[in-house]
Amino acid sequence: MAEFIIYLEPTKNSVLWTQVQAYFEASQSYLWAQNEAARYPAHITMVGFFTIPTTSVFASASEATTPINETDTIVDKLISSVTQRINSSDSVFIAETTLVQGLVRPSPDSLLIAIQPSPMLLDWAQALKDAFPELELRLKKTNHLSLCYWIGQEAIPENGIRAEEVFVQHSRWTDQAEQLARSVIPLMQGMTGASMGVVNNSWDIVLYTIHNRDRSCPQPYPLVEVQRWTLA
Repeated sequence: MAEFIIYLEPTKNSVLWTQVQAYFEASQSYLWAQNEAARYPAHITMVGFFTIPTTSVFASASEATTPINETDTIVDKLISSVTQRINSSDSVFIAETTLVQGLVRPSPDSLLIAIQPSPMLLDWAQALKDAFPELELRLKKTNHLSLCYWIGQEAIPENGIRAEEVFVQHSRWTDQAEQLARSVIPLMQGMTGASMGVVNNSWDIVLYTIHNRDRSCPQPYPLVEVQRWTLA
């Protein structure tokens, strides 16, 4: 069964995208380069992973030999719904009222860029959830872009490393990630999570799909872009 997810992303070649890409490229020389954040494109999650049934239905009894894939039908409706909302809204205003607020460390082993989303983005997400109750969409706060984090703090028996030692190591690596981010992301210089924020010049809403998401493999997740909408 395919999974889908909806992201808010800084548009390619926008100010934030360019600086975050510089951070991820520079991080490749560090031991912590393959943390969980590096397995995704730079993004802010709007809607968490959800599934759509992959069963086929028939258009009518007279067309019983021509199956229609139910997944494709629902995805088309989803795309149409988002497109209509974007076309009927002031997308430039939405982009201009989505603010980049600075680096935050919600825990010692995670590093995020705080985002203040436009209220209209949150309204869009809620409207999408209401329009497709069968998908049981899980709305996210749309409030951060991850730069460095890990899933779990499992012990490493073969190396004799306990879980608490793994946490300490991840925390030290996250210290390095923060230092790097402050040096290569000018938008973050002198900012804190409490800052009013600055405007990135352009954002995209992106619908992705993925098959067989494997968390045990350190490689980037094989996300496939289904549709992209540029807000400004």
